[in-house]
Amino acid sequence: MKSPELYLRFDLGQQWRGQDVFSTVAELEGEVFRHKEGRRTLRFELAGKSYFLKYHRGVGWPEIVKNTVQLRKPIVSARNEWQAVRFLEQHGIGTMTLAGYGERGINPAEIESFVITDDLSDTISLEYLGQQWHDNPPTFATKKALIEKLALTSKTMHENGMNHRDYYLCHFLLDKGFAEHNTFTADTELFLIDLHRAMIRQNGQVEERWLVKDLGALYFSAMDVPLTRRDLIRFVTTYSGLNLRDTVAKQGGFWQKVRQRANKMRLADGAAINQTLNPIRSFLQGQKQLNVPFTIQALDQEFECQKVLRLLPRKRLVVEAKSEQQHAVIKLFAAAEKGHRELEREHQGYQLTKEAGAVVPEMLFAGDNQQGCLMIAYQYISNGQTLMQLDEVQRNEQLGVLFDCISKLHAYGIYQDDIHLDNFLLADNQLYLLDLGSIKKQRPGEGLSERLSLKNLSRLIAQFSFDDRPLLSPHLEQYFRSRGSGYNNAAQAHLAKVTHKAWQKRKSNYLKKCFRNCTMTRYHSSANQQWAFRSDFLDGDTDQFVADIEEIVTAGELLKDGNSTTVVRAEVAGKQVVIKRYNIKNKVHFLRRCLRPTRAAVSWRNANLLAFMGIATAKPLGFIENRVAGLRQNAYFICEYTAGEELLSAYQQRDADEAELEQLRRLFSYLEQAKVSHGDLKASNFLINDKGKIYLIDLDAMKQHPCQPSFEKALEKDKRRFMANWSGESLKKINASLFNE
Repeated sequence: MKSPELYLRFDLGQQWRGQDVFSTVAELEGEVFRHKEGRRTLRFELAGKSYFLKYHRGVGWPEIVKNTVQLRKPIVSARNEWQAVRFLEQHGIGTMTLAGYGERGINPAEIESFVITDDLSDTISLEYLGQQWHDNPPTFATKKALIEKLALTSKTMHENGMNHRDYYLCHFLLDKGFAEHNTFTADTELFLIDLHRAMIRQNGQVEERWLVKDLGALYFSAMDVPLTRRDLIRFVTTYSGLNLRDTVAKQGGFWQKVRQRANKMRLADGAAINQTLNPIRSFLQGQKQLNVPFTIQALDQEFECQKVLRLLPRKRLVVEAKSEQQHAVIKLFAAAEKGHRELEREHQGYQLTKEAGAVVPEMLFAGDNQQGCLMIAYQYISNGQTLMQLDEVQRNEQLGVLFDCISKLHAYGIYQDDIHLDNFLLADNQLYLLDLGSIKKQRPGEGLSERLSLKNLSRLIAQFSFDDRPLLSPHLEQYFRSRGSGYNNAAQAHLAKVTHKAWQKRKSNYLKKCFRNCTMTRYHSSANQQWAFRSDFLDGDTDQFVADIEEIVTAGELLKDGNSTTVVRAEVAGKQVVIKRYNIKNKVHFLRRCLRPTRAAVSWRNANLLAFMGIATAKPLGFIENRVAGLRQNAYFICEYTAGEELLSAYQQRDADEAELEQLRRLFSYLEQAKVSHGDLKASNFLINDKGKIYLIDLDAMKQHPCQPSFEKALEKDKRRFMANWSGESLKKINASLFNE
């Protein structure tokens, strides 16, 4: 057996004498910076001194296999960082000071290791220093010395056989004293950190592609620093050791690759360094996530943006922000993307809505232009909930106020084009109308036409569940009366027809979101693979899950092992999930299935449809579909694990109670109104949990029917299949309760 390796400097060795050092290190507590993928990074204090720990607890075989397949050397322990620190020390490059190192274990997937360094306190990163140069420019001598130091550090590291692989300005630290006084000389020390991915070669030769990656990353991270062309030339000539003419003649192609690499990183989604430096610029350049807090200057006030409420990259950004005087919701529109038009619509919508008599948040300011954005701000309404967020009882209490607001808008000749329940906010017994940029006018002061009134009204009604719609009748009657018309049978039938059309359009738009990138979904499609996931699943970081899906299925708890389907239960990121793999049995089966949507994709779509309709089912998390040149192969459907008992098993022990029968009645009613058939409505496809809630599962045969005759035939088949599960008194009771037969 391989003996453990252990090194402790005198101060740590004295503190931990006689202890199991590995166990002691594993239990250390402090300020945690990272805890993921078997690696924990933290700052801790011992005997009045501060240290930095990187602790590895084994990366696991899936990570090793993934890196090997991708032709990358897997990092299985802290040894890599320890060796990189020693390398930099030997070549006179400032870095962390080693205080301890240890490694034990033979299995590469389970090696336990750590590296401890002195905490580099009272330092700042060059990334942060670069931000300060916008307001506090350095002297020529300071900038020259710093650029040359970076170039010589890079040259020394690369010429002696090491590349960093995370070579950004944020990984160079500088003493705060030099940064505060903006002074830097050739003797000032820089500290290069975060070395766990560094590569060291015994022959001292770093391949060109790794040089390009390092220097491209460094250039990318400096793009928001105020540097001149002459500054860039100084770095290049110092690194190459040649004058400019010879550098261009001999290395011009190499430096062009470095520039291309940096530009590619600049355009990539999620460029975290760029968005940290300037969130507003990041929004304008298309970033999909912004770091908070950040500040906005408006009307001689400094607002701290605490929360991003809505983000449409390059178009619109909505934030919650505070200044010393005001608490606001600020909307920013990109001036280059029709921002002037959007601001005008918002301002006009505010004016028209107030004139109509609806309650809206107070406007604080409008029109200020900052960094290419036009802004409008409203008073932030605290302690409010939208109608969508309210429970059913609270929402029903506001129906009268809601339809009175709609009546006022229509009577004035305006309407909210994007009308939905999240655009009505209840706070302090007031119902506020939001999203005023979607207010459209037809003929202000004269009243909206009947066609537009019913179309807008039907879009609101379509937001309510099938069961809640009868509760709207008295309020609809009052609406029609206020508009000077009667709510007779003909009017009701016409409104029902328009509402069904609005519901179908809303349903279609919702299901399209399941197969495109949006706030709700993360989606990918190529000739080799198609997948979609809920954006909040694994915090949106699903690439690793997709790569490891087969290993996860193999390691999971087997629930069903059939020729066409394999079902397992697994734990993913602390969450219990069910993964259903749809198998290709043979070549004939492949030919039959390869051009049709996979059953995983169908299940994903149908599970989202049931959720949209308000029918309980296991929460869909995503699907993966493997392809060969566009031809579909095996596929995986992933949903949350739902604890429960099969309905047939439960009702063999007892009779269904009235609440459960009501759930079943509602389920069949919803399916009938939406013209949806399940296709395999046996009792094993119903689960009931310990609270009596019933879930419908196994959705790959579910269909939507465009015409009534085909639906009625499928519905009758569903009913027969469902009733075939029961016998005796249970059959009579369920049959009479659900179908009045």
